[in-house]
Amino acid sequence: MLDHDRVNLMIEECDTDCGHQTRSADTPFNVFSLSDRFSLSTQVLLASSQPLSKHEAQEKMLFQHYVKHVAYLMIAIDGGGRNPWRSTYPAIALRDSTPSTKALYYAMLAQAAFNLANLYGNRNDLQEQGMKYYGLALHDLRKSLEGSTYSYDSCTAALITLVMAEVCAETRCSNSEN
Repeated sequence: MLDHDRVNLMIEECDTDCGHQTRSADTPFNVFSLSDRFSLSTQVLLASSQPLSKHEAQEKMLFQHYVKHVAYLMIAIDGGGRNPWRSTYPAIALRDSTPSTKALYYAMLAQAAFNLANLYGNRNDLQEQGMKYYGLALHDLRKSLEGSTYSYDSCTAALITLVMAEVCAETRCSNSEN
C-alpha cells in the first residue's frame, strides 16, 4: 500500500491549491460523503513521478485500472461525477489508514486484479494477486468490525467491492472451465 504520509501530503497540497469542501454525494448512495478534492488528489497520486518500489508500482497500476476501467463497468451511466465507484470509493479508500479504509483499498485492488485476469485470459499471476488482496481486504474488514468503532461508509463500500471482486473471480473460474 502506498505510504500513508505520502498520500496525506499530496492531499494537503491539493487542499492548499484548490480549497476543500465536503458535500453529500448526489447518488443513490447518500450514506457517503463526496470530497471535491478527490479528483485532483487522485490525479496527483496516479501521476506521481516519485520512484516507486515494485510493490507500490503494482498497487498503483491496479488502483489506476480500477479508477479508469473497472469503475466504468460498475454503473450504466458514467457521467457528471455520479459514479460512486469512480469518485466516492477511491476517496474513501485513500482517506486514512484505518482497517476499514484499508479493507476497501485492498478490495478495489482485488477487483482490479481479477478484472485484468479476465481480460488477459490465462494470467495466473493476476489471479494470485487478486486472491492476495482479497485476503488482505477480508483481514482488515474483520479487524474493523471486531473493533469498538468502525466507519459505516468504508465498511459498506468494502463489503460491496468484495462481492463484486468475487463476481470477477467467479467469471474467471467459469471461463477457464470452458
